[in-house]
Amino acid sequence: MAVAAVEGKLRELVHVQSTPDVTKPGRESTRKPEVQHLTGAPLLWCPGLNLGQLYNNEQRKQLGIEGLLPPSVETLDLQAERIMRHLEMEEEDLSKYFVLAEVASHNQTLFYHVVMTYLTKLAPIVYTPVVGEACTQFDKIYSAPLGFYLSSWEHRGRFKDILCNWPSKIVQIVVVTDGGRILGLGDLGTNGIGISIGKVQLYVAGAGFHPEHSM
Repeated sequence: MAVAAVEGKLRELVHVQSTPDVTKPGRESTRKPEVQHLTGAPLLWCPGLNLGQLYNNEQRKQLGIEGLLPPSVETLDLQAERIMRHLEMEEEDLSKYFVLAEVASHNQTLFYHVVMTYLTKLAPIVYTPVVGEACTQFDKIYSAPLGFYLSSWEHRGRFKDILCNWPSKIVQIVVVTDGGRILGLGDLGTNGIGISIGKVQLYVAGAGFHPEHSM
């Protein structure tokens, strides 16, 4: 009975953790002061906090973002359908990766809603096999710093100080790569960050980690 009870509790915990509400922010108190109370344009420029057209009219007034978004208020489901239609127009999987990367660089809430809703279809795009080709092209498609970068040369002896620049004080999961042996493609250097980004995205979408507390 004790074993069964434990197994039941574990299943309950897994269920809770596997369905995160990405429309809700992480623990605001764990953010660094400079990102705790963003308003106006800077809020929309922060992909981890920007909710885009999901903001209702009252929220737009309070946050000082009226006029900075199209006037219509749209649900995440409606926005996700639009993105999926866009993806269907792309013939190459790598082009679909670019589209999703662009969404993630502006609105992570929308990105994760899309991936979680269509996880079976999009997991191969977000991660293997497409991420390997994306890593070889990452220096060409880079548009936003979705990861964290430590240089063994520039940051030598200062890793602890540099890590303090991460905007959240609580990190529940870290995916690290040295850029070497990426999916059998060899040493890709900084381009290998695509592997870490893709794994974090799958851990958030499939395992229940909150994006704000994933690194």
